Amino acid sequence: MNSILRTVYSTGMTVITVMICAYAFARLRFKGRDTIFLALLFCSMLPATINLLPTYMLYANWPSGKADGILNTWWVYLIGGPSINVMATFIAKQYMQGIPESLDESAKIDGANVFQIMFRIILPVAKPVFGYIIITTALGVWNDWSTSFFYTSDDYLQVLPSAISKLSVTTNVGMPDYPLMITLGIAVTIPALVIYLIFQKNIVEGIANVGIKG
Repeated sequence: MNSILRTVYSTGMTVITVMICAYAFARLRFKGRDTIFLALLFCSMLPATINLLPTYMLYANWPSGKADGILNTWWVYLIGGPSINVMATFIAKQYMQGIPESLDESAKIDGANVFQIMFRIILPVAKPVFGYIIITTALGVWNDWSTSFFYTSDDYLQVLPSAISKLSVTTNVGMPDYPLMITLGIAVTIPALVIYLIFQKNIVEGIANVGIKG
């Protein structure tokens, strides 16, 4: 249940942030736009392990005055989960740049605001790309073990991948419980495999359409 809830929540929030950021970088004009985007791309190229210690210290010291901060709480998932997916933003930005800007101008003439243009005009046109982003993000969150492993300790906060990781180093009889680890491994693999097989066409279509210009 933890794995399902976390995957649905993080995927939904990530799609929203990607939609807003990609639209801003692709369709809006503001000072420093390209510089900010290049800085985000540079940060995404850094190994994920570099962020482990700074993130741990951030969680441990926020909010101030509370012992252990938000470590070992659901806030680790609620705050840390919906991050900006830079590569997904890059893919969505490239696709949006191929959509004719005349659609935006027509919507503005009809009185549509920025959010109406994003969600009622751009998003329907960009459905193949966002289908790809939803699928790959969900698979990534479902298979993520490091967040739970490093930032939580109670059993009720664990997800399937982190439970497997903890079983490999924690045991009451001196050796890992391999039957349970294999069972949990199958439980992790089957949903991801089914999702990929069902939506494989969407993944390929989403990648292919990034290079198509309107």
